[in-house]
Amino acid sequence: MSTVVPLETRLREKGGEGFWRAFIKFICSRLCPHGYECSELGQVIYGYIKRLSECFPKERKFITFEELDKLHKKYFGEDVYRIYYDRRYAIIDYESFIKFLEIDWTNWKKYRKEIWDCDDYARVLKAHLAEILEVNSCGYVVGALYRDGNLVGYHAFNVIPLLKDGETKLYLVEPQIDKVVEIKPGTNRVEVDSYTYEIYWIEY
Repeated sequence: MSTVVPLETRLREKGGEGFWRAFIKFICSRLCPHGYECSELGQVIYGYIKRLSECFPKERKFITFEELDKLHKKYFGEDVYRIYYDRRYAIIDYESFIKFLEIDWTNWKKYRKEIWDCDDYARVLKAHLAEILEVNSCGYVVGALYRDGNLVGYHAFNVIPLLKDGETKLYLVEPQIDKVVEIKPGTNRVEVDSYTYEIYWIEY
């Protein structure tokens, strides 16, 4: 396990207290006509960043793409096509991931057919995890969505390996509503409420 430094500490180390204040001042100047004098907005931003810093994982481990592929075969056999863009992947604990979803803004944006839809939500969540938590193990999934046995349509979502109860487990993530469901080994279909998600292929 590697030691994870909170975001606030990392910012302070990079530029000290002055950097921290300058960052908030910059955001305020873009969002409020009163600029940095708008202390209320500054406190909101500071509070959000504080919450974000608390999302940095308690546990983190690195595995090779061969190890991740072995985990995939345990869950899906050869039924799911997969692509690995990196040689090793950072995996974090389940609790930290759930905390991150609570303040991540991917699902805040309104759905717009063809312009901002399922594939955009899935790619942005994957990017946010890499950008903010430095976690590159969130997979971009292409599959299908069923309801009552009938095909609703083809769909994009996410799959991510997480640490829980001393094991590395795979979870399906619906980024539009922050729904997280543990995947059962031996099938590429996952029940989520009244829907069935079918996994075709995954990009890492």
